[in-house]
Amino acid sequence: MCRGISIGRAHCCFAPAVRNGIPVIETDVYAEMPEDLARAIEVKDGMLVHRESPSPNHVSVAREIEAALRAAVRDQPPRA
Repeated sequence: MCRGISIGRAHCCFAPAVRNGIPVIETDVYAEMPEDLARAIEVKDGMLVHRESPSPNHVSVAREIEAALRAAVRDQPPRA
């Protein structure tokens, strides 16, 4: 029986070690994970962290910052 981890529909058959109640992973195991599973997690100090989707407010603020940066670059005089 596979005792791996699942996030959404993605699943990986490995049983991670646990440190302070948080699954721990080696970089080589992370590199071998299916891409959809690897995209759903982060590895911080060797521990697995589920990546949450950004909030609508976060997305809105990020778009405003991007628009401001694009406008600032567009308004710069050409380099000589």
